[in-house]
Parts: sequence; C-alpha cells; structure tokens
Amino acid sequence: MSEPRKYKMNRTPLRDITWENICGNLDVAAVSFWAPRREEIQRFVEIAKSVHVGKGRPRILDVGCGTGFLAYLLAETGEVNVIGLDPEESLINNNPYLHPNLQLEVGDSMDAVKRYKTQDLDIVINSWMPGGLNLTPDIRDIGAKAIIYIREIQATGIPEYKYKEFFYEEGFDKWHNDAEQHRIANPISPEDGISYHPGRDYQRVFGWSGPACSEVQNLVRKMKDQSFYLGTDSDLNIIDIQFKRNIPIPEIPRINIPDSNKYVWEVDLERSKGPVNNMVALKRFHS
Repeated sequence: MSEPRKYKMNRTPLRDITWENICGNLDVAAVSFWAPRREEIQRFVEIAKSVHVGKGRPRILDVGCGTGFLAYLLAETGEVNVIGLDPEESLINNNPYLHPNLQLEVGDSMDAVKRYKTQDLDIVINSWMPGGLNLTPDIRDIGAKAIIYIREIQATGIPEYKYKEFFYEEGFDKWHNDAEQHRIANPISPEDGISYHPGRDYQRVFGWSGPACSEVQNLVRKMKDQSFYLGTDSDLNIIDIQFKRNIPIPEIPRINIPDSNKYVWEVDLERSKGPVNNMVALKRFHS
C-alpha cells in the first residue's frame, strides 16, 4: 500500500493561538487537527481519574501527538501526567508546548507498545490517524484501562467502507489489486482492519461530536467573507471513549467551565457552533 501522506503542524505559542489559526487555513499549517474546548479537556481528565488506581496522578499516553499541543493542554490542568509520542523527529526541538507534567518522546505506535505495554497506563489517546493507516491494533495492544480516539468522520484511518474497498474489491486499480493480493496472503479480521474498532477487549462507552478541523476553517472563512458558502453538511469529529471490558463503567461528573476560564479560541467557536455537545452513554458509534 502507498505511504500515508505527511501532515504539517504549526508550533504557534499558546498565547498567539486564536480560532483563526488553531486549525490552520489555506496558507498556514494547523496547530491542531481539532479545536478542543476546556470542558472536553476536563472530561478526559475526569475519565483518567475515574479509572486510576493507587497514589500519584493518572497517566495518559498521547500516541501521534503532533506538536504535543493536546498533551500540553492535559498536562496544564495539573491533574494528570502525560507522555506525548510522535514519529516526527523535530517534536522536541524548540517546542513551545512544554510542561513539568509532560514528557515528549519520538516514536510511533509500535514504539508505544514496546515502551508502555507493561506500564499500567490509565488512558491512551489518539487524536490523529493518517488516512490509509491503521494504528488501532497497536493502540489496543498497549493495554491501557481506557482509549480515547478523536477522529474525523471518513477522513482518518481506515473506516469500515474503506476496509471493504481495500480488502474485498478486485480490479479497481493497481493499488487496490495490490491490497487484494495482500489480503489473500495475509487475511485480516475486521477488528484489526477497521480503525477505531474496540476489538475483543474494549467496548465503546461514551462519546460526543463537534466541529472538525475543516469545518473550523470554513467557519473562519464565512466570518470573514459573508458570501462564502458554508454548505449544509457538518464535517464532524467524533470523540470515541472505549473502556476495557473488565473496568466498571464510572459516573463522569458534569463539568461547568465559566466563560472566564475558557480557551480564547472557543469563545468565537461557541458563537458559531454553540456549546460543547453533551457526553452521551453509548454502545458503539457508526464506523
């Protein structure tokens, strides 16, 4: 199969991030492929606290952390310790997202398994999975008590419909033919071939949705140019919370973030998209 495309990330210091540049635009790379709001960050922290056993802070591993921006926001709460892992070798050099509770490392999902499978992590987060690349089996194999995926619908990883194309259809083009030959030689079960699949050991428990990177970009353009056609279909991110099947499902408290404590980018985002979606209990999201 072809190599997944490289993604560009912009290391804008936190003080300079606004809703106009957090997800980038046509000229500037994104700070993040998701515009998190403080309530969502705190939800992640509460989930980590709910499954943590023993003394000390809960531990979160962010696989594919990009610049480490999301990992930094989590560490900044002061309630968790975070490890940010990304194959980009410049991750640690001149990075503005540094914090005493944050450890940044260079590595991929296979490195994450080698280094942290026996570490009894509370949460593994994956906030970006390049299209055509499935990191899910490795992420599950780390064995954390909970997994959080932040995924753009039909744009990242290998969704179910793509899995069927890649592994069940012949003759579409050489790339698909190669994939078909690979399938014949190396059969892959759906739980290992579909990104974000909970597999046998995990279950989908909570989730919510919100505007994805491209939708934030479109909203910025709309605010600047009233003639810009936004369209009717929302391009959503899904936040998919999975727990190990032997972990009791906790009660996650409702979180109320006062306006004075919200991130600067979410003020304008809420003006256009409304407040953060409620976290809902669920058995599964449509893949």
